Amino acid sequence: MFALLLFFQFGNEWSIAGWLPIFLIRRLGMSPKSSLLMLALYWLGTIIEQALGTPRFLLVYFVSGLAGSAGALWFSSQFAVTVGASGAIFGLIGALLILEYLATGSLMGQAMVLILVNFALTFAIPGISIGGHIGGLAGGIAATYALMRFRMPPSRALGFALAAGVGVASVLLAYVRVRGYGV
Repeated sequence: MFALLLFFQFGNEWSIAGWLPIFLIRRLGMSPKSSLLMLALYWLGTIIEQALGTPRFLLVYFVSGLAGSAGALWFSSQFAVTVGASGAIFGLIGALLILEYLATGSLMGQAMVLILVNFALTFAIPGISIGGHIGGLAGGIAATYALMRFRMPPSRALGFALAAGVGVASVLLAYVRVRGYGV
């Protein structure tokens, strides 16, 4: 799998991004999953940050992480251990879906293929947080839609407030779930 990343090309020059996961695994002792999540953050984040701008990108990423955590709590058993930032990465894929829809008018594009392939892997491989991925995707879609729907100056603050509201709702949902544990 990592051999395929070695030949990834950006533009006309060969990129070091293909070597990044191997470097992180071999030299820094990171897990393959963590290094691939970092690579996905780099690939997706670069595109989405250029489209949204840095403040909106950071808001979508943060809200997606909160929504992914809430989803993991709701769809997992009480003592299940889940770690990682994959919910936030799924949120970025959801943001990409909204951006692609606004640009093309179709939901059936490359972002949807990416979502379907990743969900196929999510359901096929045991031990992956299905709830975290669903929650992150939903949070990223909702936050990006709010930011893009209300992006012009008179209502820009409303877009930020609605996107932040997704994060607040995620924290409240997580609180309600954890409060019900009774431990």
